[in-house]
Amino acid sequence: MSREFNVTGPCIPKKDYMVNTNEKLKKIIEMINDEEYFVINLPRQYGKTTTLYCLEELLKDEYIVISISFMLLGIDGSKGEKSFCLDFMELVKESLEHSNVSEEYREAWFNEDATNFLELGFHIDNMCKDKKVVLLVDAADYCIGNLAFLEFLSMLRAKFLERQWKKCYTFHSVVFAGVHDIKNIKHKEDYNLRSPWNIAADFNVDMSFNPKEIESMLKDYQSETNLNMDTELISNKIYEYSSGYPYFVSDICKTIHEKLDRDWSIAGILKAVKIIAFDSTYLTHELCTYLEIYKELYDFMYSILIEGRKIRSPYVSVEDVLKDNLFSMELVLTKFAEYYREIIDDVDFSYIEEYGRLIFLSYLNKLIYSFGFFHIESQFTDDRRIVLSLDFGKEQFVMELEFWKDVTIKERAYKEILECMDAKNLSEGYSLILDLRKRKKKEQVSKWIQIGDKKIFSIK
Repeated sequence: MSREFNVTGPCIPKKDYMVNTNEKLKKIIEMINDEEYFVINLPRQYGKTTTLYCLEELLKDEYIVISISFMLLGIDGSKGEKSFCLDFMELVKESLEHSNVSEEYREAWFNEDATNFLELGFHIDNMCKDKKVVLLVDAADYCIGNLAFLEFLSMLRAKFLERQWKKCYTFHSVVFAGVHDIKNIKHKEDYNLRSPWNIAADFNVDMSFNPKEIESMLKDYQSETNLNMDTELISNKIYEYSSGYPYFVSDICKTIHEKLDRDWSIAGILKAVKIIAFDSTYLTHELCTYLEIYKELYDFMYSILIEGRKIRSPYVSVEDVLKDNLFSMELVLTKFAEYYREIIDDVDFSYIEEYGRLIFLSYLNKLIYSFGFFHIESQFTDDRRIVLSLDFGKEQFVMELEFWKDVTIKERAYKEILECMDAKNLSEGYSLILDLRKRKKKEQVSKWIQIGDKKIFSIK
């Protein structure tokens, strides 16, 4: 039986052509070896189930691996504590049927007396004692509206913390996978009841396919079919059209292989992309559904695609804002102000007023993500301005983003940032002013302003 490009479920190496994801899996296994609890939070058809399958295969010689799916629990939000506990234990027992654990251990996982989370916690303690048990849960967000699920997370969290103090036994590592991040869920009937899953480690493994990884699949395909192709050229072109989204990588390859007489050329890729664009897939259907549900999203997309609104994101790398190898807030604001001047004729002021903060914060976050952080100084922030404290390495900065809507705003200029500078004991601050009173482009004005013993770099 020949292998195929699979777009309808988890990929199995013996049945499907697969990208070599060994480096990604190695990073995930390092987290598991370090006893981390974490969430693989990715879009639909992004390889989550396949990843869990591969992890199970790689871990089973060293760990007892329990791999289950909460999709089997259903979406009944009224499911109570007893039902949840019994269903969970039944899933665990069934998952171990083809493992190398003893039949006695497998049967022992179902305890009909563990009908609440306290008893389930004690039961997990007994089953994990002197054993390295890894819990993999697919479709974890399927129970997102179930109060019992939040209580289950609370129990796992409590046992995780007790393990740090050597007071109990529990799972060596827990890995949840789902579309929605369970760290941020709220109970649908009580929005003050948030997810207790704040013990989860950050999952920073990029699960998209890069061109080299795509090429590994094409070389595998080439060796099996004896077809000639420029695998490097083709993999780069596939990446260009898919951005490494696993489903679309496989779908392009599947379309070329099955519908285009194996036309592995640039022209063949373009034909495949056109076919996929006009096909009705699960992903496109879901996108259309969201456009129908969320009118703001529909209006936003309509304004771009039909009315021609130009929304550009400022692209600046951290190297662009270094001065003498030091992070320069002056350059950060200057670069953003240049971008603002470029788009000011293409968007209305209501858009800048509504989304200007988010655009700037996204821009800033990309620059400092690996080396620093910022937070909003809420006591100095109002509807006209946002004041930020920013730490980059050993340096600290205070800055404000201010919107000028009328003439009276000038009279209060710099008041809040000066107060924040006093609180932080800083002598220099930074101010970016977006003047919403302008009706045409003006020259960018930047200068250092001396106010008492403080200096502020101001740009507008």
